[in-house]
Amino acid sequence: MKLLYDDQYAPITSRIGFLAAEHHRVVETYLAWMSGLNKKLTTEPVIAPLGDALEKVPPLTTRERRRFLFVPTSSQWVAYFDNGRLGTEAPTVMGHLAKLLSCRSVSILAISKEREARRSAARRREAAIFELFEPHDTDWLNVGRSIGMMYDDKWIFELGGTQQPFEEPENYTKPVI
Repeated sequence: MKLLYDDQYAPITSRIGFLAAEHHRVVETYLAWMSGLNKKLTTEPVIAPLGDALEKVPPLTTRERRRFLFVPTSSQWVAYFDNGRLGTEAPTVMGHLAKLLSCRSVSILAISKEREARRSAARRREAAIFELFEPHDTDWLNVGRSIGMMYDDKWIFELGGTQQPFEEPENYTKPVI
């Protein structure tokens, strides 16, 4: 599996959030949400290559996340990272911001076997998970689609939500993962 920067910035880049909204709207909405929770955040523009911007996210924390990075992409999407020790908490943030911004959002998780072999503590299983969040409630919160495969003594494949036009469902029944 090819990972962002060859997993150099893991666990920050193990899970990435994406929002289909304008960068300034995403940041303003996030700040308003946090101030409503009595969290005082300051902003700092980061004008640098992505790798340099990711260097500003640590130190990693096991408690409250205090550093958040919203990166405009060359498409309609804005990427999201934070400083959680076990990785970016994208599902919660993406799910809520999708509703606040009335847009779709995505959380993508990719944990490689190679990286996990190098880690001795807090071992997690290799996995690849895609979660699509809608701006409205669905059968499960506002998750529109989830596709995941993870290794837990054997490969487990799970699907949830409504199939999307970009999917190739014939691949889901192939015998080799």
